[in-house]
Amino acid sequence: MSKTVYIDLPFIPEENQVIFVDRTGNRRVNNYIRKHYGELSTLFRKKNLIFCYPPILFRDVVDYHFPHLSSERRETYVESAKSLTSLFADSVADMCRPAMLVPLCNENETDKRTKMEVVEIGGGWWPLERIFSKLADKLSAIVSAESKKRHEMEYMPRFSVKVGEDNREIDGLFSFARRKGQDVRYSLVAPKPECPADDGFNTQSLLIIAEIKERIAMLRNMGVNTALLHQIVDENVPLSRLVITSDFRILLPDYHLEIKMSSLPKAVYLLFLKHPEGILFKELADYYDELLEIYLSLNPIGSREKHEKSIADITNPLLNSINEKCARIREAFVGNFDDSIAKNYYITGARATPKRIALDTGLVTWE
Repeated sequence: MSKTVYIDLPFIPEENQVIFVDRTGNRRVNNYIRKHYGELSTLFRKKNLIFCYPPILFRDVVDYHFPHLSSERRETYVESAKSLTSLFADSVADMCRPAMLVPLCNENETDKRTKMEVVEIGGGWWPLERIFSKLADKLSAIVSAESKKRHEMEYMPRFSVKVGEDNREIDGLFSFARRKGQDVRYSLVAPKPECPADDGFNTQSLLIIAEIKERIAMLRNMGVNTALLHQIVDENVPLSRLVITSDFRILLPDYHLEIKMSSLPKAVYLLFLKHPEGILFKELADYYDELLEIYLSLNPIGSREKHEKSIADITNPLLNSINEKCARIREAFVGNFDDSIAKNYYITGARATPKRIALDTGLVTWE
């Protein structure tokens, strides 16, 4: 069974975002999703779909935007955030089974509600693995058809009017525009060929950070964007202390997090952390010996010649290696919590200025 509903949502779902909703409390289906959430996400991703299961996503969302919360306070806010699911649940009040919501193309541009198809999860007592496999195929077909419809609507004549004394007819075009602002973090611009490291600094970060765009976009677009979250969690997020342990682990104890990255990006990060005044990319060669020493401490095993070549590439301002490492550092933080917090921890800086870590040195501890 399926039907079309109109929902007044405070966010715009991605076109390929399919959202689980259930007013019945079906234990069999919900327990299966919780147990196999990773597998289901992969299954749907292979069909170019973003599988959204609110009970798990809301917990991730609260953690992502408010990493400082204690376990008790987090659970309180998670329960509050879950109340937003009523926006979906009310639309399927007459459904006796769990269902998936799929965004549809809304032909009426004056209607600001989101048009969605409700696809009931049926299959009786078939194995749920088989049910979800067939469901993914069905939802993929709907999303593909809607995508084609959206494309056609860009050029669909909407009206014609007569103008001028000779009553010439002109056609108006239907302009299909989603009500969604652009996130500047994902405005990707191709780097200039053979550009110096300083010119490509922000571009490379943006290109690599796009690798985790899907997860962040999913969290942001599940109706719990930053503005909505702050209606639920009315507090500012304090910055965590940053601790570098004796074995070079990067800890944020107030967020109960360890920031993990491979040896080369970590060596670059520790170098910049040791120089809070900042480092100009054109002067990176001056830090070759110090960076090599840090890297050998992190990675003592392997070819010395290969290690030296890696550090030589990083400290060469005409190559892109330093940008790649800075982008990986940025990814490590943004992958754990919102960029409004993360920007205090990764390496930033405008063109032709020293690049530095903005975090107050009073919050940094070396064990």
